[in-house]
Amino acid sequence: MPQLFARGFGVMMNFNRVIVALMAATLGFDPVFGQDNEADGITIGVVGRALEDVTEIFENANIKLPARSGILAVHVVAYGPAHKAGISDLDIIVKINKTRVSTIDEFKATVSSLDPTKPCSVEGFHAIRAPSGKATWKRGTLKMTPVRRKELYLNAMRTEKDEITGIVKYTHRDSTKFVNSSTEIYCYVLIENGGPPQLRLHVQYVADDWLFVRRLTIKADDEKFSVEPSRLEGFETDHSGGKIWEWCNCPVDDGLRSNLLSIVDSRNAVIRFEGDKYNKDVELTVTDQSRLHTVLAVYDILRKDAEAK
Repeated sequence: MPQLFARGFGVMMNFNRVIVALMAATLGFDPVFGQDNEADGITIGVVGRALEDVTEIFENANIKLPARSGILAVHVVAYGPAHKAGISDLDIIVKINKTRVSTIDEFKATVSSLDPTKPCSVEGFHAIRAPSGKATWKRGTLKMTPVRRKELYLNAMRTEKDEITGIVKYTHRDSTKFVNSSTEIYCYVLIENGGPPQLRLHVQYVADDWLFVRRLTIKADDEKFSVEPSRLEGFETDHSGGKIWEWCNCPVDDGLRSNLLSIVDSRNAVIRFEGDKYNKDVELTVTDQSRLHTVLAVYDILRKDAEAK
């Protein structure tokens, strides 16, 4: 990615406490759009908070901010305009096309006025973080071209078409391609021969020892629910070179979709892989939640397109 800023403010800080506090205070992943959350809403792909609303969080972490007002990027949607331009979580946006943005309403109104066929300029501050958690604030201006909501989410998809069956599969670009690569839970969308989209859940467990997974129990904040064996349609297993992997996928009905939305909106989500004798708990990251959100949004978009035909 291109470097965002040219001159530094020389303020050193540790972001660990801030990241935890901000994500705990912010639920959901839909960015600000010019026209609510409709498919043609304009966006640069940033989930933001007004800086004045989160100043106390920074003060409690003994962090001096480089600006008094602006929009803090709490989350940046992968493969969106802001992400491609080099903006990352905890960057501060102060101007768009020389228009100052200090509140979410101002941000929304300014984004709404953007032309998705023309680049816009975004001015702000970026924190280049070191492995130690410290960073240096720098300031500068970036160019990016806004997109519509539908394009934002579809751009994050890996699309594969089986020429024999006619099935088109939409998977997030950052989801694993192989069942033996890593433990992961993700959704994908199938469309058969132009029919209605089908949402499916894929789960895989990769480790050194077998669990023989029979059930999943998921805790999203205070909500807990299980995915029973009958819904999982049975785990498949394989092994090689001292590594094992167990995986399955299943259709997502309205009840399970509601559970997945709870995961997306939670501050803390843990999946328990329950085996014959042992269990393994895996905590989902913000990135995991964001990928789930993106695919669920794509499913809704494709479903509405199919209904409109």
